[in-house]
Amino acid sequence: MGGFAAASNARELRTASTPTDYGEGKAPAQLDGAAQESNAPTDGDVIFNPTFLKGRRDNAVDLSRFERGGQTMPGVYRADVYVNGNWVTSEDITLRARAGEQAQPCFTPAMLERYGANVASLSPDALKPLAAANACERLEALLPNATASFDAADLRLIITVPQADMRRTPRGYVDPKYWDRGVNAGFIDYNANLYSTDSYGTAQTQGFLGLNTGVNVAGWQLRSNSSLSWQDSGSGGSRMQWQNVATYVQRDLKRLRSRITLGESFTSGELFDSVGFRGVQIASDDRMLPESKRGYAPIVRGVAQTNAKVTVRQNGNIIYETTVAPGPFVLDDLYATGYGGNLDVTVQEADGRRNTFSVPYASVSQLLRPGVTRYALTVGQLRDSSLRGKAPYFAQGIMQRGITDQITLYGGLLGAQGYGATQAGIAINTKAGAISVDATAAQTSVPGASSMRGQSYRVGYSKLLEQTSTNLTVAAYRYSTSGYLSLQDAARLRSYARAGEDTSAVWQARSRFLVSANQPLGDRRGNLYVSASAQNYWNRPSSDVQFQIGYTNSWRSISYNLSVSRMRSGNDGRQYSQFYVGVTIPLGRVSRTIATVSTNLTHDTRGNTQAQTSFNGTAGDLNQLSYNLHLDANNSANTGTAVGGGANLQYRAPFTELRAGASTGSHFRQMSVGAMGSIVAHPGGITLGQSLGDTIAIVEARGAKGASLTNAPGVRVDRHGYAIVPYLTPYSLNTVEIDPKGSPADVEIKETSQKVVPHLGSVVMLHYQTVRGRTLLAHATLPDGKPLPFGADVIDPSGSSVGAVGQGGQIYARVPADSGTLTAKWGERSDQRCSFGYAVPASPLPDSLPLRLSVKCELPTIAAAALKSGAKTRR
Repeated sequence: MGGFAAASNARELRTASTPTDYGEGKAPAQLDGAAQESNAPTDGDVIFNPTFLKGRRDNAVDLSRFERGGQTMPGVYRADVYVNGNWVTSEDITLRARAGEQAQPCFTPAMLERYGANVASLSPDALKPLAAANACERLEALLPNATASFDAADLRLIITVPQADMRRTPRGYVDPKYWDRGVNAGFIDYNANLYSTDSYGTAQTQGFLGLNTGVNVAGWQLRSNSSLSWQDSGSGGSRMQWQNVATYVQRDLKRLRSRITLGESFTSGELFDSVGFRGVQIASDDRMLPESKRGYAPIVRGVAQTNAKVTVRQNGNIIYETTVAPGPFVLDDLYATGYGGNLDVTVQEADGRRNTFSVPYASVSQLLRPGVTRYALTVGQLRDSSLRGKAPYFAQGIMQRGITDQITLYGGLLGAQGYGATQAGIAINTKAGAISVDATAAQTSVPGASSMRGQSYRVGYSKLLEQTSTNLTVAAYRYSTSGYLSLQDAARLRSYARAGEDTSAVWQARSRFLVSANQPLGDRRGNLYVSASAQNYWNRPSSDVQFQIGYTNSWRSISYNLSVSRMRSGNDGRQYSQFYVGVTIPLGRVSRTIATVSTNLTHDTRGNTQAQTSFNGTAGDLNQLSYNLHLDANNSANTGTAVGGGANLQYRAPFTELRAGASTGSHFRQMSVGAMGSIVAHPGGITLGQSLGDTIAIVEARGAKGASLTNAPGVRVDRHGYAIVPYLTPYSLNTVEIDPKGSPADVEIKETSQKVVPHLGSVVMLHYQTVRGRTLLAHATLPDGKPLPFGADVIDPSGSSVGAVGQGGQIYARVPADSGTLTAKWGERSDQRCSFGYAVPASPLPDSLPLRLSVKCELPTIAAAALKSGAKTRR
């Protein structure tokens, strides 16, 4: 029967043929009635005889639009435009058909200009046809070596243009005119945690609420990062503390590829140490550059022995707090706090033990691409809660400039009350590796004492040894003379001196060293890693030292990890070693659940040993439920042997993320609950969601409650038709997709994918058109009982096509109302159409089931009379 078949949605019928190239002067054969059978197809054509489908000749319907596979009807389509494989824009594309040809996209010089083609190279002869009104020119006529094809299924215009005919733009470039500032909106991003312990008869309850709030108005963005901590010791005393980490207003300066910030924020730590300030800053943002031109909050890693509370402080402010399960943990979602400044991490175990360590950070090589400039200008007041009295005002300017492929120069000036510093440096890319060297000279005026002068020298190095695949990084080695002070240390020293306090409490850094190496050992031989850091001071005898060497590998599906750590604290000079062995065994995937069993053993030279076995898994369609069960055994030189166990649950709901944990042991009990999520107010109302990140999208799909967002696991469209997509990448192309699965059966989402390039911090609105209507499955016949012509269009009273007639007069359509009239049309004459009514019964079927009908399609009055008298209608 040829290649025709009734599609599940009869609005789209296809032949088994494929798109063909007829060549110049050739066209597909036009078949009509019996004469069609004698027409032989031209080379490359695939023609099907529609006689078998038409039945009676007087019911013949024009099926020419289905004779070639992949053919798109003329019209205007909203489509994504891809040029040489890269997305360029989304816009309306006009398709028109010439005699004997398929519908093809129309092009204008303005379109090619938008797509990045070198329009100046077009010949005058190529431009002449475009002078006429309503002109439509094929791409090949403008650029002879270019091609264009329209993918109707994915709504894509795919263009290939030789590089010589394109304007030179960096790879990954997105024109700033497509950057989306978003809509006016406000949000609250929250992280709440309640932690309760009873250890050795001492009860304690602690609470933490971290808030990141914001308001976007006319391109300006107000941000506030604050926290509320509360502690009840159980003995009648309680303490509550509110901290404002930063409050500021910011806006992008698109032409300068930079951002202006007014209020409380942090300087970058690329050259000088990062400090908090209250003032104004204009700084470039590498993310505004194309991906090929782009040149950090630190990651905190540690090991918890029990269900522990981890608190991260910087400059005395709590910037993060959460509860972690026993075993290794990684905190990689801290809010940006600048490139420098130690992070003080406290791990409070369920039995009351507290481990504290510091995470230093120093930036690596400062190399930039040639012609790229990175800068920052800051004027304001220093923010440091440890200062005595009023904090000083300061001004800082830094700049980096890529000179050649191998050389980058950089430097900066820093001035404050009683303090001044200058820095100059160079970064070089050599065969031996990338090296950065810089020197900083500083002078500090100390009240009641002589001025201090000193220098600080820093070296950075990075190299990947390709022969052995060794990745060696010396993030920074810094040596400072005894008279050198950073801005923050100088401000503290001056404030202590003015207050008459002991200035030796300000430690003067002498040297700081950080190195890491990673060595793959070959196929199935695992991976060896080494990291070390050391820091000492001029006015303190001991130093901080951390060293770790480890090995990871797997055997079949079993993975294991061995490590040895050596640590010494500068506070008391004591040092100890820690040995760790961990094994993880997957239990396979049962239905939609993934589970593993992990066992680890930790021992240190202070006489502490812990063995732990945990059962971890996930469940749910999108693995939105995570769980952990664990058993522990501890042997401490101070507290003896203890056993315990506990459980943790974490559920990622569409509107929040919930967590809970409990554990018990020989001398302690612990419980915790927490939640992370967001509340966003936007032009469509108020929507609840998961944690946001800095840039988000609000999806509007009216009536599509329950549809999921592919980009955001666990997120679904709410009952109002909205959903929040977090963690978009600013200034880059983001694709946001809706999966209709889970939405009502009577709702159709017209498009399921959109692309957007948001500004940093913007709230962009993405509107997805939906059509709501009852699905109808009808067997329709003409008044004489014959089935309707195959392929006839079915239209509603507004003239919109809602379906097509399939084989045997079957109609599958989505109707806009519970009752109405539909018209079947198989030609242009009045006697080549008929109408029938439908109505949903008083006790309707569920929306998931189609309305099944058997109807007679009534012809217009004149045609019906002719049919009754035996007259035959003609095409």
